[in-house]
Amino acid sequence: MRALMKSWDPQSETPDFWKSQEGKEAIGPKPSAALQRVARHFQTLGLPATASPDDLKRAYRKLVLQYHPDKNQADEANLRLANQKFREISEAYEALGEFMKIEN
Repeated sequence: MRALMKSWDPQSETPDFWKSQEGKEAIGPKPSAALQRVARHFQTLGLPATASPDDLKRAYRKLVLQYHPDKNQADEANLRLANQKFREISEAYEALGEFMKIEN
């Protein structure tokens, strides 16, 4: 990578550069699908990727109370949205809980 940085000249950069092998190496590998899912789960809970298990638990509890279907029965549209968000939050918490057990 260092050799690439030394030889890189911004004046010679063209759109074709990013399609070349050197351009792909400069960008780096794409994150795996598993890492993309983990990042999406952190985003669902509104947490940074550096969050601790305690932060995960606090965010989950706060969002579950906010979007619990029993608390959002005022109208049908609000209830559907709450059900969907509740499922997403529960799925994210479960997946991140398993991910953090593997990491620790």
